[in-house]
Amino acid sequence: MKPLRPCLFLLLLALAALLAGSSAPAAPADSQAGSAPAAAVPAAPASDSVRALSAADSARAAADLKPLEEAVRADSLSPMKRFLLGNAYYDHARLQEARVQFERAVALDSTLWKAWVNLATVMDELALSNSAREYFNHAIRLNPTDPFPYVKLANSLYADGQRRDAIDNYRKALKLDPTHAEALFMLGNAFADQEMYRQAVVQWKMVQAYHPESAEAHMVQENLNTVYSFFADQPEYRKQLEAIRVDASAPPKAGQTAPKH
Repeated sequence: MKPLRPCLFLLLLALAALLAGSSAPAAPADSQAGSAPAAAVPAAPASDSVRALSAADSARAAADLKPLEEAVRADSLSPMKRFLLGNAYYDHARLQEARVQFERAVALDSTLWKAWVNLATVMDELALSNSAREYFNHAIRLNPTDPFPYVKLANSLYADGQRRDAIDNYRKALKLDPTHAEALFMLGNAFADQEMYRQAVVQWKMVQAYHPESAEAHMVQENLNTVYSFFADQPEYRKQLEAIRVDASAPPKAGQTAPKH
């Protein structure tokens, strides 16, 4: 009996994308490829957020944000300070204000590729997917050797139902970093959603092997348990899936393909 397609993977897809939405600060890219897309700076956000915050959360956010806001007021022409403030706004669910800071950061330094990625992520969450894809692709042109923008572009494409293009971008990310936790996890989700369970289990077990303490590794076990349960009436195939092993002591390096299983 063919199992039902587990909708849990789509739920975890969205969750993983949300968890990875904000990025750590990064130095500007060394080079720029092509001209930057226009990112008009709005005069002021229309609202504080598209996601609700409790009063306690708002108070904590104000305390967390105050030093960064003061730093930007003291040096309003610093793209990195605006980038950091944008990250903080995003972390506190103030998407419109995050958008403003990321747009101003790239206006000041159009080579700040992670600001383009984060701006694209915000645009995606604001349902402005066309602009988001443009910005993701611009970040890739600026820094084609980092897996991060490929993964974020893939998440956006997958959420929009463009699965083939999403899988292509996850694979591009994994060619650059074959152990990238989010790319492995999300590619596994994509395989599972297409009922390619063996390939999915391989990707997920690579996450567990190479990043056992990551957020993705904790979600992987839920996915594995779900897949195993679908094959309760096919014990031999279930045993084959459970028997898949990944050698954590020999992870592949950039440019290498993952070992066959």
